[in-house]
Parts: sequence; C-alpha cells; structure tokens
Amino acid sequence: MIPAPIRRAAAATLDRVLARVAPAVHAASLTRRDYADHSERCARYSLPQPSPRAASILSALHQHGYYTEPHYWDRDRCQAAVADIDRVLREHPELIHPAGKSDRRFYGVDVLSTLIAQFGNDPALTEVASLHNRMPTRLGMTLGARLPFIEGNIGSGEGWHRDQFFVATKAMLYLTDVGPKNGPFQMLAASARLNDVCRDIKTAGLRHMQYRIEHEQIRALLSRDPARLLTLGAAAGTLLVFNASSIHRGKPIEQGVRYALTNYYFTAEWSDAEIHKLFAPMAVAPKARG
Repeated sequence: MIPAPIRRAAAATLDRVLARVAPAVHAASLTRRDYADHSERCARYSLPQPSPRAASILSALHQHGYYTEPHYWDRDRCQAAVADIDRVLREHPELIHPAGKSDRRFYGVDVLSTLIAQFGNDPALTEVASLHNRMPTRLGMTLGARLPFIEGNIGSGEGWHRDQFFVATKAMLYLTDVGPKNGPFQMLAASARLNDVCRDIKTAGLRHMQYRIEHEQIRALLSRDPARLLTLGAAAGTLLVFNASSIHRGKPIEQGVRYALTNYYFTAEWSDAEIHKLFAPMAVAPKARG
C-alpha cells in the first residue's frame, strides 16, 4: 500500500499539472468541490417552511435569479429617504466609503435613519434571505447610495462582479426613477448555479473563484448568448431582490442622479466583527460595537 504522504504528494503534483495544461477543467473541478462542500454545510441547518409572501419571492428567485415588486414604497417615502441619504452624507463625511469611485456609498445608513431602517428590518425580506441562502441569515447593514453622472464612470459596484459564490441574497430599492440611462441594475441570467458557473469558466476562461469579471470575458459570454444580459430599470419605489452570486453590475450612468438602498444579508457563517471589518467605514449601532 502506498503511504499517505506519497499519495498526497502525487495528488498535489497532478493538480499542478492539470492547472497548467487544462486551466478551465481544473477551475471547474475545484468549483464543483467547493459547491459540494457548501451544500454539506447548508444541510446542517433546518429552516421553517416559507410564508406565502416569501414563497412567491423565492419562486421568482429560483426561476429567474431576481424578483421585482413595483410600488413597494410610494414616492413620498422615496423622496424622504433621498433626503435622509443626503443628510447623512452631509453630516458624516468620514463614513462615506472611499472605495466608491462612481457612487457615494454609505454603509449602515439604516442606523442613522428610522425611515430607512424600516426597509432594512422588513421581516419578509430577511425570511427570504434565510431560505434562499439555505442558512440562518440576518441583515448586516443597509447601503445608501447616491450615483451621479460623472464622465467615464463605470457604474455602481465598479463593474461586473459577484458578491459571493454559492448563493447570496440582496434586496435593492430604487428611490428615483431608473431608466436605461440612469444606471439601471444589470445581471447575466443563468450565472449563479454550479453548472452555469462551470460552463462560464470554460466559455470565457474564468478563474477559480474569480469575483471581478473582465470586460472581454463578459463579451465572450454575451457573444455566445446575448439574451443573457438583463437590464432592470424601474420606477421609484420598486423593490428588486436578487441572487448576488450572479454576475451583475450597475450600468454606467449616462444622465441624472440615481438614489437606491440595498440590504446586505449575511449567513450564520459570518460574524459581526468580520462584516464590520470588511465594510469599514460603516455606521454601527452602539450595541454592535462591543
């Protein structure tokens, strides 16, 4: 019988060879391994049956990767939330996120606005996030974002990307009317599930666990199937819940100013300390600072 250290060394050598001679096959193999591990972790949790409202949202998420709901908020509430975002940006410039080159981002805006906190604390959306993520899930923070037109901008989110692999749930609320030129949310359909990810690895030469997607790689994916590009503009007050492990971005804005709120949800695998460190600077409720 071959000793275990020799078997491990041989496997490591084969892995390196495969990565060099067939990188797409190697990346897909590692991805399948990672998704299997994630499924095992999800299986440890027992989650309740969805409420009727959550079931409707989940059905759309599973079928399309997103769900939209017009008139989630009326225009008066949207305008009041826009005013709150402007107030917070004005009163707390030290908490404006430095990584935002196209938009002005404020993580934790729900801590400083009771109105915006109503969106962050919507129990139906947290329920959806838990069931969609297949793990107990909580709100990490609400992002308030002001996206003005700036020459040469690359859109909200700074280009095509995934937030996480496996599955991730976000809820976005448009506070202003968002047409084709106002930086609408865009995503690639069928880009989140395991087989989709492995297919795209082979089509566009994506690397294992590649979060930021290059322009030429997007071109390769869309040249094969242009219909995968979804552009989701909508009126102020429209709710958009989506799988943030899909490839997505905010389309570069061409005119006007876009305001939006986004709820970031995190599974039990994330600690509060990890969330606060990753998204710093962010507003944090006093009880969560300890």
